[in-house]
Amino acid sequence: MNMRHLATYTFSILLFAASTVPAQDSVSYDQKIDVVYGEVHGTGLLMDVFTPKGKSNGLAIIDVVSGAFFSDRGKIREHTMGRIYQIFCARGYTVFALRPGLRLPRFDGQRIGEDRV
Repeated sequence: MNMRHLATYTFSILLFAASTVPAQDSVSYDQKIDVVYGEVHGTGLLMDVFTPKGKSNGLAIIDVVSGAFFSDRGKIREHTMGRIYQIFCARGYTVFALRPGLRLPRFDGQRIGEDRV
């Protein structure tokens, strides 16, 4: 499956999930902010963890919150406003919103993968 098909498939799932969740005034999740999930060159890599307030289904979703080599809290706010976390946590999923930290000069687009050689 190429990236175009994967993006279309993911978008379709999100649309279906959004159309089947009733609007709720209350939030269906608890959020832990800036949890360190790794370290690169002494810099902590951060994520937010969204856990369902209701019954968990035991499954998790990884949401890589980044775009165009830019990763910050604004991307998490966009996904929150789009009800991504509300939708999945209402269905019992735990969501790990990873921020890969590519904004740091040390991790610019030209240097990604240099340490793997």
